[in-house]
Amino acid sequence: MRGHLFMGENGQEYILRAATQEHLALAEQWTLRDPFHCATTPAAFWIEQSRSERGAGAQSYLLEDSNGPLFFFKITELAQAAIEMHIQFDAQSYDARNCRGTKLRTLRGLVDGFAWLEKRLAESSIYAVYFTSRNPALIRFCCARLKFEVIEGWTEEKLLRHRIAVGEPMKLNLARG
Repeated sequence: MRGHLFMGENGQEYILRAATQEHLALAEQWTLRDPFHCATTPAAFWIEQSRSERGAGAQSYLLEDSNGPLFFFKITELAQAAIEMHIQFDAQSYDARNCRGTKLRTLRGLVDGFAWLEKRLAESSIYAVYFTSRNPALIRFCCARLKFEVIEGWTEEKLLRHRIAVGEPMKLNLARG
């Protein structure tokens, strides 16, 4: 299966693939074990791709490192040059033996993957990334390490925003190679 290969900050190699029907079983497994998504998000959400006539839509991806899949993420283009991001990882697979290693791989993948995405967005006309979460640990991590900010006025579910320094406008075209 094809995808986009990129290097992380510490030389870690990643591959970003378009999520497909082939990944549905993994999406089902991870979604069912996630207390924040199991009752609200169908597993098929993580593999659905959509495009409107004007080229906007939603794109679903799976990020992998040399040890295997790290997380699904989906971006949906919003009005006014912003995107909404959704993330699904396997938070329940951290048993006593591999908990630290698996969690660190996922967190490193979030940092490196978001840095890669932010560079692509800075080259496009996208100026902000939004996402909502009820996961306190994920919210803290995204605010501390990815420089998201919590939008005031939200209660249990938090809306977070990350502003992008926009460079030369260019069409956003992720991992199609």
